[in-house]
Amino acid sequence: VRFDGSPVERVDKHPFCMARVYYNEKEETVWFQASDGTHRWQQSASEIRILVPNLRAGAKEIDVIICSESLKISSVASGEVFLEGCLQHRIIVEESVWDLDEDEAV
Repeated sequence: VRFDGSPVERVDKHPFCMARVYYNEKEETVWFQASDGTHRWQQSASEIRILVPNLRAGAKEIDVIICSESLKISSVASGEVFLEGCLQHRIIVEESVWDLDEDEAV
């Protein structure tokens, strides 16, 4: 999907349905989206960007807990959980950081 959640049609599909998207030889930014639409993500070898569309809070209003096998994003004030789940592989917590960018991606 695109940043706004609209679908991207892949012209040349790989057998595993994974492909880079190029139109007019310009790479288009593509996000993966959970089936329920609650969040989207992009990742590289060293970074993952998570977008939680219904996250309407500033950085001081968000509690992000990064554990070696899980991640949780919630509201400091209400405790509402925006995203919570287990990670596929263990990570090094001491090397993990988070920030809220201008696109509201964590």
